[in-house]
Amino acid sequence: MVADLVKYLARIDYPENLLNIILVAEQDDQPTCRAVKRNLRPQLRLFEVLPSQPRTKPKALNMALASLPKSAQSDIITVYDAEDRPHSNQIKQAALAFMADPELAVVQAPLGYFNDRENILTALFGLEYAALFHVWNPALARLGLPFTLGGTSNHIRRDVLERCGGWDAYNVTEDADLSFRIYALNRPGQRLKIGTISPPTGEEAVNSYKAWTAQRSRWLKGFMQTWRVHMRFQKRAPDGGKISLSTRIKNLLSLQITVGATLLAAFLHLPSLIIIGIIYLITRDDLFNTNMPNALLYTVVLGYSAAILTGVIGAIRAKKPHLVKYAVFMPFYWMLYFWPALMATFEIIFAPAYWRKTTHIGVTNIGKNSKNQTAMPPALEPTNDPLI
Repeated sequence: MVADLVKYLARIDYPENLLNIILVAEQDDQPTCRAVKRNLRPQLRLFEVLPSQPRTKPKALNMALASLPKSAQSDIITVYDAEDRPHSNQIKQAALAFMADPELAVVQAPLGYFNDRENILTALFGLEYAALFHVWNPALARLGLPFTLGGTSNHIRRDVLERCGGWDAYNVTEDADLSFRIYALNRPGQRLKIGTISPPTGEEAVNSYKAWTAQRSRWLKGFMQTWRVHMRFQKRAPDGGKISLSTRIKNLLSLQITVGATLLAAFLHLPSLIIIGIIYLITRDDLFNTNMPNALLYTVVLGYSAAILTGVIGAIRAKKPHLVKYAVFMPFYWMLYFWPALMATFEIIFAPAYWRKTTHIGVTNIGKNSKNQTAMPPALEPTNDPLI
């Protein structure tokens, strides 16, 4: 993964003297460390994380950030994953967004999959991401509500990150947790917003049910951690300031319609369908006539229709019309959540900080999806703020 990542990082359209790119790897992961050393360039350096618990990504990020001397500390922190293919203009657009709006604390770039044509699972995964990053997140941003950040391609003001205390080293979805902690910093006279930008990042979707289940169980476990932490009664914001009632209400509202709704759907979708099927079999007169309550039927039809339409709109906005035909299969995709939800429940009790790693294959031809990496003209002159 390292060679392709470095090639895409080299395409970033930003002054090299203002970039401080750190590739973070576990010190005892010698194959990865050697691969990074072989591919180092002048503006890149390797930070080796000393083996210690918890073995999580946020712990590694905190250690890498703390290693920077004052002279090398940047104003904006950007996080990428090893398999990422960021748009060449993404960092510039993030810097321009911060320049244009001083209230922005963090901006999230949309994520998509460059291998969403591989099989039906990657297509449905791609459709799910299209709905999330091109419909849900922009909508919540316009409403002024926090939304769960992606684990990659989020660009954060360093001073805001420091006020939050960095990333939660024990949360396996540190991105989701961080968004609610950032929003909790809002108080009378100070407004912080979480926004979005449009230049995307291509990622590699897992292409097997086994790998998808492992990855999804970690995400659901992290959502459980995040929901539990932010449902606690909070008198103070992460920086010690008093948290306002309106901020607390908005945080709780967004927490329920993002993290809470995801957990409910994971646990209840398949059992609910089984219960509805049993009711149908008990109450039917024949194949097409049933005495099931009309309200139940209307809820199922309207709920599925709205969710499917969201996926269709997301695919069109993501400029991936080939995904539209898979939208009708989304209800079957949601049934797959139940098993990773049970796995996550077991792990949050017995291994809450255990990080299930995701295997990626990578693609040798890095120009395979170059047609989706079109440049976006900047709206302003680039800032002189250095970035990491």
